[in-house]
Amino acid sequence: MPTSTDILVAKLVFIGSTITTIGDGITAIAAALALEALEHPKDQRSEIHGYSSNQLDTTEKQLDLVMTELAQIKSLFK
Repeated sequence: MPTSTDILVAKLVFIGSTITTIGDGITAIAAALALEALEHPKDQRSEIHGYSSNQLDTTEKQLDLVMTELAQIKSLFK
């Protein structure tokens, strides 16, 4: 039977894995934005700025949702 220490360790592993996954997602978004900046010189970016803003808004909403879910998961372990 697992001890309370084992359960605590498992909870920490789960939370750490979730945070790592969020970090990987943020890294992927940053890489995509960097690639877009390299592919479209500064003078062309104004033409696609609306698209980029919409994409960033969507990404921000998704990250907010993930953070809310993480907070809910965290509250389950208290």
